[in-house]
Order: sequence, then C-alpha cells, then structure tokens
Amino acid sequence: MFQVSPEFFAAMETKLVAGREFVDTDDARQPLRMIVNETFARKILRVKQPQDAVGRRAPTNEKVHEIVGVAADGKYTSLAESPKPVMFLSLWQDYSSKVRLVARGDGEVLIRK
Repeated sequence: MFQVSPEFFAAMETKLVAGREFVDTDDARQPLRMIVNETFARKILRVKQPQDAVGRRAPTNEKVHEIVGVAADGKYTSLAESPKPVMFLSLWQDYSSKVRLVARGDGEVLIRK
C-alpha cells in the first residue's frame, strides 16, 4: 500500500487504464478513495475489465475505500518482481510522515561532481 498525492501517476508516467487520478479535493472531508493496479483488480476484485473495478469498495485497516481508478501494473520494489496487487491511497486522506519525493522535470540533467 502506498500513500500518494495528486499527479503522482503523471510524474511516474504510469498510465491509468480506468477511472481517474487523485485530485486535491480527495482530502479528509471526502469519502475515502483508492486507486488499485491491474493485478489487484484482476486477482483481488476478480473483475475481467479494469473499468469494472471503478466504483467498487475495498477494505483497508478497518476502513472502506471507494476505488476511483485503476493504474497499469508497475515495479514497486525490484525490477525483477512479478506483477503483484497494489493499492494507492490519497496522501491527503491517509497522511504518513514517511514520504518519498518524486519529481519530474524538463530539460537538461545537471550532475555535479
């Protein structure tokens, strides 16, 4: 399970195959929302098409989240790993003080020695 902010999938260039990405209004005042990957949709929710997962509900830590999107499978801990079910929660709804910064920029990469 990962807590991510809006535009995380755009920054990682991860395609959403169904539904939508998190937005700034997916905060503590709104119903809990999550995005799952294709393997989660297929193996855990047992849906045939990714879009069939959108709108479904899934429990996490005694809370129930509405699935708003399905992301393409990716590599999360190792380049050699097989696809595994993954959930993404809105950082604005499920804050963790242990975060990683992901940034994407345009232009030349400068490396100083």
